[in-house]
Amino acid sequence: MFLRKPFNDAAERAEVGTIRFLLRRCVAQRMLGLAVVVTLAFSVGVLVAGPIYAEAAREAILGSTLSSASVASVNTRFALSGGPDFDHVAADRAIQYAVAGLPLAAIVEQGRGPIVLSVEGGPAPSYQTTAVFRSGAEEHLPDFDGRPPLVGEVAITDTLARRFGVGIGDRIVAVGTAGAPPPLIVSATFSTPPSGDPFWFGSRSPFPEPARERQAPSIVGEPILLGREGYLQTAARLGITSEFAWDAYLDVAATRFDRAVELPGEIRTIAARLQDTPATAGLRYGNGLDTLVEIVRQRVATLRIPILLVVFQIGAVTLAVLAGVGSLVLTRQSFELAVLRSRGFSRRALLLAQGVQAVLAAVLAYPLGLVLGLGLALMASRSNGRSLPGALFPIRLTPTAAALGLGVAALGALILLLLSIPYLTRTVLEERRSLSRAHGPPLARLPVELFVAPVAVFAFVQLRSGPSGRPSACS
Repeated sequence: MFLRKPFNDAAERAEVGTIRFLLRRCVAQRMLGLAVVVTLAFSVGVLVAGPIYAEAAREAILGSTLSSASVASVNTRFALSGGPDFDHVAADRAIQYAVAGLPLAAIVEQGRGPIVLSVEGGPAPSYQTTAVFRSGAEEHLPDFDGRPPLVGEVAITDTLARRFGVGIGDRIVAVGTAGAPPPLIVSATFSTPPSGDPFWFGSRSPFPEPARERQAPSIVGEPILLGREGYLQTAARLGITSEFAWDAYLDVAATRFDRAVELPGEIRTIAARLQDTPATAGLRYGNGLDTLVEIVRQRVATLRIPILLVVFQIGAVTLAVLAGVGSLVLTRQSFELAVLRSRGFSRRALLLAQGVQAVLAAVLAYPLGLVLGLGLALMASRSNGRSLPGALFPIRLTPTAAALGLGVAALGALILLLLSIPYLTRTVLEERRSLSRAHGPPLARLPVELFVAPVAVFAFVQLRSGPSGRPSACS
């Protein structure tokens, strides 16, 4: 019994007695408690699955949008124009340092400038084209035969080699406004890469469309390839004005939506800072990330509303089921609560006991609900079929889902506690009177057999008679 006594030992004994009572009660009513925990866990899981699935769908939409967009839209090109005295080393150092904090897969350097070619000892210069260097280019050129060009060497296309009648080891002459350097030795030949190749930055590739995509075969515009140091030395000797580019390739697989939203503004800040730096003054940049992020925002907003609406509708139903299960449990506990009330337990003590029981159910149901929510979201993602190339569907517990699950568990505990309040004031006599048919609704006073017997007789007759007659013409 909980009695107010001035002695601390009496209060302590009462608290210990309450704890023992709760433990014995949980053990005795373990099946009822399990039903409450499972129902509450399902409520938590259903509501948690919605945000988890919505977040995963958002990342999948982002990955799909970025993967299907053009190379020049997803990635950023920083460009500078420079003459023979351009300090490429300082500009490269400044740009590499500025973009170090971006989620990039690679940074590819490129330089290009106009040049005129002829064969050593041959007639006057006969071929105007573009000299190009691009880091790692030899790995992305079809039919590359030979070695990457070093200083004083050049790689040319198969078409150009046939046009001039030269091969690996032969010499060609490059002419510019400031004269001609020593002849360049052909170190390799290659075929023109396909148009739209991501390595060559898609539509902004220095290579023209392949001959099979043009109306007539031609070599006009097919560039020659030099190494970085060889290009810089050749451009300085020939007085070539070059366009240098640093192509920053975004790591699409590692970029999450929250980070992608920040990228356009961050890149603008980086570009503004570089434009104020002497080594990179006059820098230009371009990408289409603003448009892509806005497209993803719209698609996510369109998808999120129906997902969360359905989930919250199901969650409301599960909470209603929880209330029904809680009412059923209290119906089984009502006489016990009445006995405890009659033996002197105060309403406050009984309310505390019911509250502890509800909190315990919520504590047990919360982690189970999170696991169930992850499972439901994973099952929903698998039901969509194969993911698109480059699109991830990461099922993981998010802070929003965890907070929502905690709120649902607390709400479930509150529902269970509120349902128990009417049962805490009844004595044994009041409980028996409420269960008596004489004090119940008029229909409850009638024997249940009056309702069950006619249904049973009707079912028995139907089973004995079986299907009567033949099917009519209208059946």
